[in-house]
Amino acid sequence: MLHAVDGQKYDFSFFLGTVFPDAKTHLDLQQIIGAELQFNDFGSYFIPEVQLLQSLETDYIDYPGGDSAPPHAYDGSTFLTRLAIGGVHDFNIGTPWWIPFFKTGLGYETLNDYRYFKNEDSLFFEAGGGLKYYTSHRFALKVQALYLKKLNTARFDDNVGLFFGFSYELGGRTHKEKRIERNRLRAHRREVADTEISKELANPEQHASFNRPPSARQAAAMISLYDRDRDGVPDSLDRCPDTPKGLNVERNGCARIPKFVFAFAPKSADIRSKAILRLNALIAKLAKNKKRIRIIGYADDMESTLANTVLAQRRAKAITGYFIAKGIDASRIETVARGQTVPPPARNRARIGRRRVVVDVLE
Repeated sequence: MLHAVDGQKYDFSFFLGTVFPDAKTHLDLQQIIGAELQFNDFGSYFIPEVQLLQSLETDYIDYPGGDSAPPHAYDGSTFLTRLAIGGVHDFNIGTPWWIPFFKTGLGYETLNDYRYFKNEDSLFFEAGGGLKYYTSHRFALKVQALYLKKLNTARFDDNVGLFFGFSYELGGRTHKEKRIERNRLRAHRREVADTEISKELANPEQHASFNRPPSARQAAAMISLYDRDRDGVPDSLDRCPDTPKGLNVERNGCARIPKFVFAFAPKSADIRSKAILRLNALIAKLAKNKKRIRIIGYADDMESTLANTVLAQRRAKAITGYFIAKGIDASRIETVARGQTVPPPARNRARIGRRRVVVDVLE
């Protein structure tokens, strides 16, 4: 059967596991041996699968207040067989080694001669998922969990199963080989698209499509062609077109300057006690490098412009003095007083947001 069609690819799985039965069944834990066969070349969203679950010997269990089964129901001679047909969907997470999957299907469960506590042969629905890890192109370790909903005449039974095993692929190309090929094809298509766009930009009069609005892929490629430092800001808007790779940048394309804000009480230039810990942490970081520091003082509009400028200067000097007292070289520090002339960010324009000192760490 496994080689019935030349070139057809199958995925055969063998596993062991445990089914935790619904208490209403009065059945003990079921040790399961199982097998699955997938037909992977159908090209559909769900891969067709046939599944067989066979329990080893199990027993009935008496529950307080429940009816007891005949004595021979407890001799370990109860068996369950489940046969299901369903579908499996594999998820592409960018690596051919790990493949998570989801599955669902319908099946039929049969018991041997001992059908007590209203247990019957009947249909069941299953759904679950798991993960496969490929140790080679064809062999994978497999773990999965299944929820089984069985329909009896008088009730529904809820069973849960956990299974561990392996899968082996037969015939045709493997999942991993196909995924690698798809990734190579996508890379090739991107390369071709970038080349075509480059030709259009170089010779627009030779390409009738140049005047059409670009697609999303073409627009992304065009941006990359005009973004010399690859920071995501086109050179037409980039005030710093040669930013080193890896730096976080502002909207204008220049390196983002780390800012540290310290609030002050009204009409006061005294450093608050709750700011000391943050200042000490910042100083500890600055002591490990030679980066320049800009300390900018601000004030609210409760006094005159001149008074507010003086207050902003006193606040900036208070922070500067603290830095120097803790060992930061004064030559690294630039002190600026802006008074009430520059408001804080839009989300904090109240007076309490203006009484502050901003510390910029420069390159």
